[in-house]
Amino acid sequence: MSGLLQALVTGLMTGGVYALLALSIALIFKTMDTVNFATASMGAFCAFLFFQVGTVLGLGWGPGLLVAALGAVALGWAVERGIVRPLGGGDLFRLVLATMGLDILLNNATQIFFGSGVQNINAPLPTGAWDVGGVTIDLTRLVILAIAVASTAAIALVLRYTNLGIGMRAFAQDPQAAALMGVPARTVSRWTWIISSLLGLVAAIMVASVSVLSVGFLQGTFISAFTAAVLGGLSSLPGAVAGGFILGVLEALSISYAPRAVTIVLPVLIILVVLMIRPAGLFGRLSAQRA
Repeated sequence: MSGLLQALVTGLMTGGVYALLALSIALIFKTMDTVNFATASMGAFCAFLFFQVGTVLGLGWGPGLLVAALGAVALGWAVERGIVRPLGGGDLFRLVLATMGLDILLNNATQIFFGSGVQNINAPLPTGAWDVGGVTIDLTRLVILAIAVASTAAIALVLRYTNLGIGMRAFAQDPQAAALMGVPARTVSRWTWIISSLLGLVAAIMVASVSVLSVGFLQGTFISAFTAAVLGGLSSLPGAVAGGFILGVLEALSISYAPRAVTIVLPVLIILVVLMIRPAGLFGRLSAQRA
């Protein structure tokens, strides 16, 4: 019984990171009808800024986080202004290809500017573990889970109670009707990409805190987060978050009770099963294609 509880606790803590990155993916998809395949590289590039300012330059994590956040805002704005806006009115397939190209470009830029070595990010998180009834709770991962939940809650409040959030939801529901009601499409698009970029930064710092910082280090997490978004529903923000936690638990259970081969192919299996049985995801809804 303790083994099962341990797997559930570990899965929930891992699922918090998946949920946060899945939310970033679903936010872009729900608003723009496309997948940003540069999500991981954008977050990783800004995490390197955090490391460079906070550790290499020795200015501390506060200034490092500030510079990284400003970098995420600038990067999200630049992507929307330089790529999304020129291509957004055309074939969205071109936008997908553009984000794939951006992913390659940012990975190369990260290697050029910050090097290809492996670094420890030294984020100011507590270490150690608690033993609760035979279940080990890693303090670092527990704080990461709390940060993920808090970040998700903050986005939910923004979407629910601010004019920007209401505009984003209206634009995602029906862009033509939202435009007729006076919702500024460019403002919604710009802030959607900025918020998504900030979520990617938070996820990147959390992943690097329990692993290492290196070029492309977030790619594996992106695959899992994309799987979580598909599982919960790319068209549903709460569904994407729920999918992250569900996937985290499934991975932890597979590690504990299934052969290693199952754990490796689990994301692919989940995507295939969901697409065959419920293409919209567990919590998503199929909708008419936008004109």
